[in-house]
Amino acid sequence: MFKKHIYLKFTSIIFMLSSMISAQTNNDWIPISGKWNIGIEEITPNNVDNSRLYLIKNKGKQRSDIWESISCDIKVTKQEKESRFGFLLNVKDDNDYQVVRFYNDSINPRIQFLHYKYGRYNLWNEFKLSSSFKPGLVYNVAITRAPLVDKEDWRPWKIIITNKTDNNILLKTGIDNIQPAIGKGITGLYTNTKDVVFSDYTLNEPEYFRKGKELVLAPLFADRMVLQRQSKIKFWGDAHAKEKIRLEIADQTYSTYSDKNGNWILYVLPLEVQTGLTIKVFSEKDSLIINDVAVGEVWMASGQSNMEMRAWQSDVSKNMPIDDDIRFFMQPHWPSFEACFSSGGKWIKADSTSAPGFSAIAISFAKELKNKLNVPIGIISSNWGGTAIESWFPSSELATNPVTSPILEQIKQYKAILEKGKQVKASYPMNWYVPGQMHTPGWLYNGMIAPHIPYAIKGVIWYQGESNAFNAKRYKELFPMLIKSWRKKWKKDDMYFCYVQLSGYDGKESDSDIKDAWPYIRDVQRLTLDKFNNVGMAVSVDLGEEINIHPYRKNEVGVRLSRLALHDVYKFNDIVRSGPLYESLTGDKNNIIVHFSDTGDKLKVLKDEKNLKGFYIAGKNGAFIPAKAVIMADKKSVKVSSEKVKHPVAVRYGWGNFPSESNLGNSANLPASPFRTDDYALELERK
Repeated sequence: MFKKHIYLKFTSIIFMLSSMISAQTNNDWIPISGKWNIGIEEITPNNVDNSRLYLIKNKGKQRSDIWESISCDIKVTKQEKESRFGFLLNVKDDNDYQVVRFYNDSINPRIQFLHYKYGRYNLWNEFKLSSSFKPGLVYNVAITRAPLVDKEDWRPWKIIITNKTDNNILLKTGIDNIQPAIGKGITGLYTNTKDVVFSDYTLNEPEYFRKGKELVLAPLFADRMVLQRQSKIKFWGDAHAKEKIRLEIADQTYSTYSDKNGNWILYVLPLEVQTGLTIKVFSEKDSLIINDVAVGEVWMASGQSNMEMRAWQSDVSKNMPIDDDIRFFMQPHWPSFEACFSSGGKWIKADSTSAPGFSAIAISFAKELKNKLNVPIGIISSNWGGTAIESWFPSSELATNPVTSPILEQIKQYKAILEKGKQVKASYPMNWYVPGQMHTPGWLYNGMIAPHIPYAIKGVIWYQGESNAFNAKRYKELFPMLIKSWRKKWKKDDMYFCYVQLSGYDGKESDSDIKDAWPYIRDVQRLTLDKFNNVGMAVSVDLGEEINIHPYRKNEVGVRLSRLALHDVYKFNDIVRSGPLYESLTGDKNNIIVHFSDTGDKLKVLKDEKNLKGFYIAGKNGAFIPAKAVIMADKKSVKVSSEKVKHPVAVRYGWGNFPSESNLGNSANLPASPFRTDDYALELERK
């Protein structure tokens, strides 16, 4: 059922390569090509083989392929024109690996990130160095996870190159896994010159993976974890084949056997709220202890940059929640061709050091739940800025709909080009469908969601849509596809799913210059409420900023999501769950009456204004003009009219990128969702 770790899969490749070459080996290193001098302190090539030499780090019996940092000292013994050397990352086989290459050109020194596959290198990132590596000097090269709160650079990894003689820094910059390279997989060294010396090679694994060698748990089962209360809990992991597995939790013992592939699953009976729990897991050859476990409420927080945006970057920083019973599992960025068993991550408590680095919306949401429920709150934070929705669910789902199936055909065509050793010539947005990177449909699901299924969760909070404005028409099919697929994978048809409707914005990024793209996506989000049970939408159009795609006000977004969860899931019926939502229309010859749900005690005019604004009306010609709008006596409907439209047939409200004039709300001061009642043609494509 579960994917085996890459090291087990890769063993046969290592043996095959070893038998094909004449090479010196020891317990740590296995050469793929060329001959190497592998000493206790230094590693040097002793010949050059067609300008390419490789080493693979062989980690023996250790099954983890997750790492936190990699570091190596490098010395060039002789200056050569355009000498190249560096790291190998995420090595799958001799035709599929990532390269961090130092291009030691005295005129234009640089570091390049490349993917070698289909017989060619594909450059996907490059940075200039302040100087080249000088002969005889030792340089330390380190790739390490960035601090959770990093105000220098938002990217999750840092590469730092330092001259160890004078501590001068040649490069310090952030980098992200646009392609799957950093933090997971087999690593090694690379050079095209014999005049280089590698020493003090260090690869650090996360603490939780250093605990067990023969027994591995799925990534969420780790210190400081939060388990879903009052729910049957599934534990799963990897051991040797046909081993007995025993789990001890809350004075209860459960046992099972691993299958022929070493995979195992245990079901634990529902638990009540508690903290300070210890879990012990045993195989026949190893054991693990998970400390400081809490039982409470668990939610997944996913989407793109407005969900990822950190608390310190927003108004949440003004009243930062500091609470050991709010815990985040921070999922690293990792795109993947196939569903991963693990791509790393760890549970972190919301203390004064870590909380500013959590998702602003998610921690605001968690704070509200904690205040109302008084139980531990766990957030699985799996999000990535600038990503389209197609990346976040299994790509196979695209085949189920004629509107989305052409995406799979496009991917297939691009893959065929790559397999011929050619470069795909595609510009945004079509280059997002090229296989092998963060935007490839299904790849973020495989790397960042699949490792956590079927972990017991209460529901999902979601904020995404900006990056799909380039083809907004497809979002009508894609968004419901995401919800259906996640519920299917979790095997919970009623799993609660609440999401944020796009905020107001008109800064021309993310295809907001396409006239109706953003308003249409908002309307798709609204209409999705009618397609499912157990869904909710937090209106945020009023919280946006005209020229800032990442608005500062995130606390209220989290509060509005919590209203939905508290009312719909936890049955706090006294909470007004949402702003007004369009329900239906009636009318006569000259007026249209718009009826709303979610009005609270009554509809009202917001912003301390007297008159309703933001309504537009049209006749059969489809020409919309500003309309007069008045709240009716029932306080649940609005009369819309215009002297210029004698026979109105349609109404729009808040229709635009940044409809700042819109001011309809309810008694809880929650804004009404934008909507349209017509089906007239829209401008959804770039002219």
